[in-house]
This record gives sequence, C-alpha cells and structure tokens, in this order.
Amino acid sequence: EFADKVKADNAPGLYQRVLQERCNVRCSITCTGQAAFPDDPGLRGITFFPTAQGAGRGLITSLAEGSGTEIRTLEDAAHAAQSALRSDLEAGAVGFKIRVSRHGPPNPQAAEAELKEALQPSQEPGNFPALRDYLFDRCLDVAAEADVPVAVHTGYWGDFRQLDPKLMFSFAPRRPDVRFDMFHLGMPMVRDAALMGKSLANVTLNLCWCAVISQIQTKRMLDEIIDLVPLNKIIAFGGDYRAAVQKVYGHLVLAREVVAAVLADRIDAGDFDREYALEVARLWFHDNPSWVYRLGNEGG
Repeated sequence: EFADKVKADNAPGLYQRVLQERCNVRCSITCTGQAAFPDDPGLRGITFFPTAQGAGRGLITSLAEGSGTEIRTLEDAAHAAQSALRSDLEAGAVGFKIRVSRHGPPNPQAAEAELKEALQPSQEPGNFPALRDYLFDRCLDVAAEADVPVAVHTGYWGDFRQLDPKLMFSFAPRRPDVRFDMFHLGMPMVRDAALMGKSLANVTLNLCWCAVISQIQTKRMLDEIIDLVPLNKIIAFGGDYRAAVQKVYGHLVLAREVVAAVLADRIDAGDFDREYALEVARLWFHDNPSWVYRLGNEGG
C-alpha cells in the first residue's frame, strides 16, 4: 500500500509538493552541478570548480572545449576556468562547491611549468598540484568578486581521512575575501570543525546530512556549538539527496527533533527562554541560509 502511494505521487509537481508544500521549504539549493532550474522556481543550483577532479590533461581539454579556445598559456587556462564559473552565475547559480583538500598558495612559475608539461602530446594523464592550486585560487577570485559562498564537502564519505575539515586551513585563512560554507560539520571530526567555525570569520557551519548520519552526535555537538560559535554562522538542515525527494521530509523531521531537543535543554537549564529559543531556531533553519546564499526574498 505504501509503495503504491509513493508511485502514484511520482507525477509532475512532485518536488513542489514535497519540498514547498509538505516541508514548507521555500527555496532548495542543489549540488548536482546544474546552475538553474527554469521549470521550478523553488530550486537553485551551486556548481563545481573546474579543478574539482584535479588538474592535468583532462582539465586542460575540458577547459578548451568549454571555452571554445585553445589553451596555450597559464592565463588562457585561468581565463577559461573563470569564464565557466561566471557563466554559471549568470545562469542563476548561487555559489560553488568543492571537496576539501590541501591547497598551497599559488605559484605561477611552477604552475606554468606544469602546464607546459601537461600540454605535451606524449604526456600521460596525471595530476599537477601547482597547476591545480593556481587555478583553484583564480576560481576563488570569482567567488570573491561575486560575493557567493564556496560550499566545502568535509568529513564522512569513503576514506574520510582524506576529507578532514582541518585541510581548509591550507586556503581559508589566506582568502578572507571568500566565504566558505563547511558542509556536514566535518563528521566525525566535529569538534575540529566547530573550532574552525569559531576561529575563522569566513567559515560557516552547515549541518546538512548530519542528522541522518547520527542524531545523537549532531545533538551533542550542536549543544557545544552554541557556546563556541556565533549563532548566525550555523545552518541546521540540508537533505543532501540526489534522488527520492521524499527522503527530505524524513530528514527534516530528524533535524527538527535534534534542534528542538538542544534548545529545550537550554530552556530547562535557564539559559534561554522559549521566545529566544524560537528566534535561534528561525536563524538556523531560515535566516542564516538565506543570508549565506544571498537569497533575499526567496528565503522568505
């Protein structure tokens, strides 16, 4: 019976019915690499940096094909990467996304040398760290000039040791002009993530996916975050699903339970009254994501 009802609901308008009507979500930001959703005004997109898969001949080929120009110099490559991101912003993207990794400061000379090597016809596909770091930094320039956030996947996924949120220290402090939204609170490295949100003014903490991974860990850490991080730097909910939009409803229930439990404990302890707790909940679920992604009236 349940399966039949789900199947019957899989009809045009499903996303609006689930997200906007049942979840009361006014605007959903997706990470599918699509900048705009003209058929659904309730969806907005964030797209990926061209350097997301590293740098090598594959990246150079992709940049050349995307820009319709030949990549001969480092500036050609940077211009192509930036143009792709600016086109996404013009199409409606509200930010960009990367997976956390170590990025050293840009070294144009080393990057130029690696580009020349990558352009050699006999060169095997490979990774060129100086070239990647240089183009990554030039991509950050676009985020800074447009004042859009860069969402950073941290923590759980496969070998999560390679996704340690502390790797953001390799680039976030030297780019105070760029805003970084740390996804998933670095689970399971949650305390490291929280302290980064406290110490780095340009890093916000996004708890998308957290309640599904562990309600208990999320509740405990959110209670600690209240004492560590300004309340306007926290986003309490994000579904983080590619398919089966109905899961967002269930995840929202879990996230609301976590936040309600944390705030209720603060009320019982005499730290908050009910009115202030509701203000905090509105910040975490509504006002903060609206501000971080500059949604304006779309956020309510």
